[in-house]
Amino acid sequence: MPKRWWIYPLLGLGTVLIAALLLVGYAAAIVYPALPSLEALTSYNPKVPLQIFSAEGYLLGEFGEERRALVKIDEVPVGLRNAILALL
Repeated sequence: MPKRWWIYPLLGLGTVLIAALLLVGYAAAIVYPALPSLEALTSYNPKVPLQIFSAEGYLLGEFGEERRALVKIDEVPVGLRNAILALL
């Protein structure tokens, strides 16, 4: 029996790993039904305000609930991109 002392730490480690896997599985089972569908994430259409232009092409006004301007990822400053990634 004294030669098998290493079995107890392995049993403890195995128990902790199984408990962790069960906890992750339980969390996934709880969260999965509340996740949005993939199509809802890929077909993003933000609210863009109505823009009124003059005959010469000048912007006269914008009307809407939200004022958003779509920009390409290359136009976003590197510091802002890094800040957004740091939040994830």
